[in-house]
Amino acid sequence: MTLLDNKDSRVKYRIGKYGPRSPEISFKNEKLQISIFGNTYPIEFFGDKGEIIGLFGDNLAVKFLPDLGDQRGAMMFYSLLYGNSNWSYYFFNDSPYDKPGPDKPEWEKYIGEYESVYHGRILFTGKVHQRNGYLYWGEQKLTEYREGLFFTYDVGSKF
Repeated sequence: MTLLDNKDSRVKYRIGKYGPRSPEISFKNEKLQISIFGNTYPIEFFGDKGEIIGLFGDNLAVKFLPDLGDQRGAMMFYSLLYGNSNWSYYFFNDSPYDKPGPDKPEWEKYIGEYESVYHGRILFTGKVHQRNGYLYWGEQKLTEYREGLFFTYDVGSKF
């Protein structure tokens, strides 16, 4: 395995928020870190046979699934102590390096507060807002599939 420089484009490509508990890879004071499960750790990335592996904490690691179309590959979090028996997957949400979105004027009608309803019961409320030219449901970036139908990294929403 080869240690990758923090300025390597492969490392920069992995910086961002992943869901649902919002694990995040970021720079703070020019040092690379990962925040996961309420803890923040310094992280180092290594190249290994075409894969990018991040190592942090006491025997913790992340790998990334290949991209699917224009969607970045999911982050796989695991313990080196337990090997393949304990994986968690987190799908990519957004990054401070994302290019600005299309900022469509017709999206204005979708901005506001919504209720999530399941079997006639309100589970929670949330707000749709615009940031960096994209619509967001809370902190989850929305991708428009067709007019009025949007997806987060893990579920669809019809407005």
